Amino acid sequence: MEQTAFCEDVPPMYRNKYLAHSLGGYRGLKYLNCEEGLLNSLLHGHKYFEVDFLFTEDGELVCSHGWNEENCKKTGMPYKEEFAHMTREMFLQQKVHGLTTMDVRRLYRYMVMFPDTYWELDLHTLPKPTAIRMAEKILEIFEHNESVLERCLVQVNSKAMYAGIDSVYHFKYYQYNIKNAIDKLDEYIQFSVDNHICAMAMKSAFATKENIEKVRKAGLALLVFSVDNYLEAQKYLRWGANTICSNFLTPFDAGDLTAPVKIVYNSTPKAKEHLSRMIQKNVLRGNLVRTVKDSYEYIEDVTFAADGTYKLMANHFSKGFRKFAGWEIRRRNDAGQWVWYCTDGSWRTEGDIAGNGFTKYCAADGENINISLINEERKLFFVAAWR
Repeated sequence: MEQTAFCEDVPPMYRNKYLAHSLGGYRGLKYLNCEEGLLNSLLHGHKYFEVDFLFTEDGELVCSHGWNEENCKKTGMPYKEEFAHMTREMFLQQKVHGLTTMDVRRLYRYMVMFPDTYWELDLHTLPKPTAIRMAEKILEIFEHNESVLERCLVQVNSKAMYAGIDSVYHFKYYQYNIKNAIDKLDEYIQFSVDNHICAMAMKSAFATKENIEKVRKAGLALLVFSVDNYLEAQKYLRWGANTICSNFLTPFDAGDLTAPVKIVYNSTPKAKEHLSRMIQKNVLRGNLVRTVKDSYEYIEDVTFAADGTYKLMANHFSKGFRKFAGWEIRRRNDAGQWVWYCTDGSWRTEGDIAGNGFTKYCAADGENINISLINEERKLFFVAAWR
């Protein structure tokens, strides 16, 4: 059988099999572009994110699909007639399904904070004058920071839109979205090749094997959107798509982060354990040890793959009259220091956390854990938090 010849020199963001749509779905919700969704996506291993940019009436950029009545219904933002004159301040006072809205200035801080991430900027369909204004505003907010700009892929939906943006600044990476114009696929492929646009975006409804091969044989990378079914996503990847835009599938579903991880539960000092009897009766299969710092550690007798299937054990420790608050997560970094997983998706030492506004992430009993956090030691500690 003849082997399909695809260009292997793909842009760095396309080496990620999954892209988090609208910064990622959260609690079964999508089209969020919210801070909680972004943090959840980081927690679940994403390195590549799609985000929607829109102008407010006062000329600022916010992360949103829109705020007309139809879009509010889609995003979970309670609609108000005053949204016809939406300002940045008004937008940031709103909630999407009760979650936190963001402007692009706040997003930029995350882009700087996580230098190993990539970002698809969905600017929607813009006439050339607005595209020019959009590019100028992005450069202003991003402070002409080349280390961020070179990690951005700008999606364009028309030739005029591309011309407008590129007249202001030549982004290293562009993606042409063919939208519903599949009958013009050949024309758009040629335009992309002629203008050094590196990638195309194709709706899953049009992502036949033939269409995928046509794009890839032209030397372009391909994104298929939006797919939340694992088997369907695998089909498009087999046919040659580089990346799948998804609300809920994560890099763990792509099989990229499956090496086993050893789990240890720590009680903290001067706590009591209620595990011995369950271990004796084979209800739990693990080892219970007393540490030199007078805490108990329960070491799971099995390892797990960071694929989203591991659920945290229920707490079986107690500490006087203090109430169990959840599990804080720590591991050793490459320098051998203890680092703690924080709510912003970063790992910090105690010294970094103290007084710098960082907060340790606290996981609940039974919470699914599939964090892209594993170091060479491949051991993860869940430490009981008490209040």
